[in-house]
Amino acid sequence: MVEIIEEAELEKFERHIGKGSSLELKIGDKTDTFVLKPLPLSSLPDLFRVFKAFAKLRPGSEEEFFDKLDEETSKKMTQLAMDTMKLSYPNMSEEKLELFVSTNFMPILTKVFEINDLGLKKIAPRALARIKKMRGPEKK
Repeated sequence: MVEIIEEAELEKFERHIGKGSSLELKIGDKTDTFVLKPLPLSSLPDLFRVFKAFAKLRPGSEEEFFDKLDEETSKKMTQLAMDTMKLSYPNMSEEKLELFVSTNFMPILTKVFEINDLGLKKIAPRALARIKKMRGPEKK
C-alpha cells in the first residue's frame, strides 16, 4: 500500500534539501555568478576521502599538500568538481566543463564542500578553513 504524503510534510523535506549555492568568480572588474548544486548521496564516500586528506594538513603546510597527495585522492577531487559542474550545468559540453574546472579548480572544490555541508563546519572547522585558504587569489 502506498501512503499519500501530505503537502505540508513534503514542504518540510523541501526546506531541508540542499538547493545549491552561488560561486562568484571575479576576473578583472567583472564578477560572474554560477549556481552549483549539491552532489548525490553516492558521492559522500569520495567527499569524506578528500576531506580527510585536507584534515591531515598541518597548519601552514598548504604548499606541501599537492606534493603529498596520492593519485586516487587527486582523481576523486577532480571527479567531484566535474560531477558538481555536470549536475549544475547539464547542457554544457564536457569539453567546456573540463576547461572551466581546470581553470577554477580550487574555488569549485571549496564550494563543493560548502554545498555538501556534511556537518563539517562543526566537526572539522580547521580543515574547512585550510581548504578555503588554498582557494588562491582572485584573477586579474
